[in-house]
Amino acid sequence: MKKILVIIICVILMSVAFSDELKTGVKKKMIYSGFLSPGLFTTFGFGIGSVSLNQKTEKMIITHAGLGPMFLGGGVYFQKRFFKDSTRTGLFYTFDFGADVITVCAADPGGGGGDCSPLLVPNIAGGIGYSKAIGNNSYFRISLDLGIKALISNLNLSITF
Repeated sequence: MKKILVIIICVILMSVAFSDELKTGVKKKMIYSGFLSPGLFTTFGFGIGSVSLNQKTEKMIITHAGLGPMFLGGGVYFQKRFFKDSTRTGLFYTFDFGADVITVCAADPGGGGGDCSPLLVPNIAGGIGYSKAIGNNSYFRISLDLGIKALISNLNLSITF
């Protein structure tokens, strides 16, 4: 049931992410992003999205997976990035909306296998970051977000091309 819910959310978010192209008729450019979020719960992910050639926003659908000391998880979320100008460099803001599934395992003091249970958690967050051009339409970005999600806050290092 939880897998079906995550798939439905992904399909809905994909339709929202690309609906502007149908409304405005403006040609969109596809973008891709890979990221690493180091820390106690190390996360890595990949995103695919679009940026309008004449706008200051990017829309992405991002899948991610991570591993912590006593839990593992992953999820899918829609992210929208807002830039001050069309170069998409400098300060930017993000908004995330999606869902995560985490598996929390309790340690067994007797040394046996711990009790593990999956948990569906909303992923609603806002963030701020900095973007630096590293090539033609390629960017290195560092961002920090905060919100209602499996981990309250993340530091993300990403490459977008």
